[in-house]
Formats: sequence, structure tokens, C-alpha cells
Amino acid sequence: TVTTTSGKVASGTVTFKVYGSDGKTVLDSAAATEAKVADGAASLDYNVPAKTPVGSYKIAASFAADGFASSDDGKGKLTVSPVAVEVAAPVAKPSPVTVSATASTAVAVSVGLSSKTGGTVDGGTVKFTAFLATDTGQKAVGTLGSVTLKDGTASATWTVPAGTAKGDYTLQANFTAGGNFADGAAAGTVKVTLK
Repeated sequence: TVTTTSGKVASGTVTFKVYGSDGKTVLDSAAATEAKVADGAASLDYNVPAKTPVGSYKIAASFAADGFASSDDGKGKLTVSPVAVEVAAPVAKPSPVTVSATASTAVAVSVGLSSKTGGTVDGGTVKFTAFLATDTGQKAVGTLGSVTLKDGTASATWTVPAGTAKGDYTLQANFTAGGNFADGAAAGTVKVTLK
């Protein structure tokens, strides 16, 4: 909004600048920054550069027009928030999992993630766990560990110990974000049978 002591300003140009985290460097020097004033207001659409870190950024607006000697710059704030993700239920192959009493079984597990804005989720870490619900809580079963997410997919090997009891096990995937994505988690069910 552009006003004077006598009311709204009907003409002129407002130059907008968005500054980086240091408060001094312009975030995107190639972006369109000027907007014409009409009926006391000026606005423009600003495209935040890809991979801009999450955080708060300063906006400065300066006015210029013929007949105006000087103006006070307007100040505002632009907040870049993490992008929410969709975490699919993790899956195991083969499924059901068949185990024996004498040897451990290797099972491939994987999970897919997508951005709620439609982009590919890349980077960050997925921690897989497998457990069985018992009367006293959750009992972890076998080893899985953490892997790096790449192109929206994370895969690991679940080593199921010999003699694991049959039943329905929960396979959990916890995503710790990298870059501008939010954390997320999902769980699926894996049936374990005996030879």
C-alpha cells in the first residue's frame, strides 16, 4: 500500500526486494521486482527460487515517482515452510515371509515418498523397523537400519532371525527430511509364516 499525508498515491513504481538469510543479499536478482502503483497499491507474483532453505526472509518495498522527493521503504516478511510429504506404506518382498527354525531369512523392504506439491522427494534418511505387538509392548524383530532416500524411494534388507514366531508384524518407515521437506512416517503389515 502506498499513501501520502493527503491520501492514496495513484501512480509511480514500487520495487520489491527479497533478501537472503543474511539480510543483505538479494535472494533472486533475476526475478521481476517492479510493479506499477494503482489506487494506492502495488503487487506482483514472486517465484521463490528452487531449493531456497526453510526460514524467514526480509521483504523491502521502495517507491519512486515523478514529483516525489523521497519515501519510507515498506518492510515485510516472507516465510518459506517445509514441503509436506506423502509416505506410502512400506512393503516387503516376498510376502508373506516364510522363515525356518534353522536359518535367517533376507527380505527386501521398500517405501515410496512423494511431495504434496507434486515434486520428487530426494535426500533425507528412512529408518526401517519391524516389530510385533505383545502384551508388554512392541518387540523389535530382526535388523533393518537406516538408508538414504533417492528419487523418492528407499530400500533395505530385513534379516528375519531363524525361529521367528509366525504372525502379523508391523513394518515401520520413519523419514527424517533433508532439504526443504517435512518429516513423515508410515507403517504396513507383513505376515510371517513357518516352513
